[in-house]
Amino acid sequence: MWIKFSILILVALINVVLGLVILLRNRNKDKFIRYFFLICLSGSLWSIGVALSLIITNAFCFLWIVKVSFILSCLIFIFFLLFAIEFPYKIKKTSRLIKYCLYLATLFIFYIIIFDKLVIATYFDNFGLHYMEDKFLNLVFALYFVLLLIYTYYLLFLKYFRVQGIDKKRILLVIIGTGIAFIFGIFFVWYMPHINKHYLIWLGPVFIIFMNSSIAYLLFKKD
Repeated sequence: MWIKFSILILVALINVVLGLVILLRNRNKDKFIRYFFLICLSGSLWSIGVALSLIITNAFCFLWIVKVSFILSCLIFIFFLLFAIEFPYKIKKTSRLIKYCLYLATLFIFYIIIFDKLVIATYFDNFGLHYMEDKFLNLVFALYFVLLLIYTYYLLFLKYFRVQGIDKKRILLVIIGTGIAFIFGIFFVWYMPHINKHYLIWLGPVFIIFMNSSIAYLLFKKD
């Protein structure tokens, strides 16, 4: 248990250091670098939340840590979308309909998280405290992430086919690095708990390192 806790705290530290290093190098005040820092910060806090959920024994505190962790995981996806809009150049116009739909969907997701609609119970087993979700709302939660990712990668691929040279390579690196992170992250954070194997959820934040390291590398090499 404490080994997992230590790994997750280390992951949190690496994330925040990556974000700060790139932010402090942001001489041009690029917006996408600010969003990258927010991705790293959200990932760091999410990792800490998951770490605390491994050792906490109070059911009330555990439930609120889980709620905050769910919200932080949403913020990672939201900030990644905002990063994709700005990197390596800003998309001049986005559909109002899409923006309103994303706003409403995010408000709904936050509502079901905060007001105990998504997480409906907690229980003990040999691995500690765990939570149970409403199966239907858990699928809705997954759909929200899938739609966010589809739109985000649509924007990245759109830019990939429009640019040439170094920017094309940089966008491809973002697509590959984040793709690996999201595939494994969703598997361990959403699918495994969905089939009641919550004891593997701690692996999810670890794969955020793939995402943030790949983006940090290309931003660090920018100059």
